[in-house]
Amino acid sequence: PLEAGSKEAPRGEPASYWLDLRGYHPPAVARELKQPFLILQGERDYQVTMEDYELWRKALADRKNVTFKAYPDLNHLFMEGKGKATPEEYGRPGHVAAGVVEDVAGWIKSPLAASAWRKHLTPATVDDLHNAFFVDDATGWVIAHSSGVVLHTADGGESWMVQAHLGPGFLESITFLDARRGWICGSEGRLFRTRDGGRTWERRSLGTDDVALYAVRFLDARRGFLAGVDTVRREGVLFETSDGGETWVLREDLPSAGFFADAMTFPTASAGLLAGSKAILATRNGGRTWEVALDPVAGIVRDLWFLDTRTGWAVGHHGFVLRTRDGGATWERRPAFTRNRLRSVLFVGERTGWAVGDANVEPGVLFETLDGGETWTKVETGAGDLHRLVESPGRVWAVGKGGVILSRVKRAGSAGSSS
Repeated sequence: PLEAGSKEAPRGEPASYWLDLRGYHPPAVARELKQPFLILQGERDYQVTMEDYELWRKALADRKNVTFKAYPDLNHLFMEGKGKATPEEYGRPGHVAAGVVEDVAGWIKSPLAASAWRKHLTPATVDDLHNAFFVDDATGWVIAHSSGVVLHTADGGESWMVQAHLGPGFLESITFLDARRGWICGSEGRLFRTRDGGRTWERRSLGTDDVALYAVRFLDARRGFLAGVDTVRREGVLFETSDGGETWVLREDLPSAGFFADAMTFPTASAGLLAGSKAILATRNGGRTWEVALDPVAGIVRDLWFLDTRTGWAVGHHGFVLRTRDGGATWERRPAFTRNRLRSVLFVGERTGWAVGDANVEPGVLFETLDGGETWTKVETGAGDLHRLVESPGRVWAVGKGGVILSRVKRAGSAGSSS
């Protein structure tokens, strides 16, 4: 028997290596994972044999998202041969069989593989990621909530770098007009602008620090809005710019709606909605005037999402979900599928959508619907609390606690308008 510290072990490996493997059972571990699997086997493989392959088939027999395929003439390297495989085959030049390449490519492009959420690696020093924005599938930014860190990717999330550190205080919302011009807002009147793709950020002043800014949106290069709360009066505030952010004016004519979270959306340049803790406001003229669309709401709205000019969703505290089919003129309460705080919602077509939030009451931070919101199912990703869903042209992204960034391929469907 092997003992820890023994110097006499197979292949010259230390005993600790083999003792660790003794307690490791890959098929059992795979059963606990929820991701789709593609398991391929060369039937001439004498290192990983068909007996091993059958153990995997048996362990995952009840999994509908696992695909198996064996190739009679392939060896351990997925290279073709006849008869019993030998070590000498490994020394002969060759190629992976074309059929294997085609099968792998086909599986990657299949709906089964596309349904999987991918976890991206982020710098170890980053913790609570709060919001994100992408200008295309390659270029995006993510803000940390309390550390002031801004992350940037230029390769579709393959790598992330700390691009800036904006100092202490909470960062809440981020938007970009294009790959160079962007804005970030946060607590104590924090407002930052970049004109070079996030390489440098300049602090902009509203003339007061007694506001927490939760949402920043621009309709075009000149007209934009900031929404949040006056931290002294505890009332919602809305600032507007008509000169590209050079000056911001506090709107004094806004109906009372409570404080505003990051829940503002403009399905068109003229039609917009802004959700507060007490009411949802609507504009039909690009924000020049606002009126009450729903009062009271079912709870604090954390996000608004519109698939088109008529169909929209709102989510918030205690798992409440609202839906409109007439552009926000009326809203219906949908059956709750969780008691948790929902923070964000996003649809990529009439039937397919997701909602994310905190596991503050029960397990579950990511939910999916495939029938237009009639039913929702919990998606297991191993992630902690998720704070925001955003989209790029070809992917859906989620960011959250523990420095987590998740993404998945979009299914076919039209893009929508998020808050």
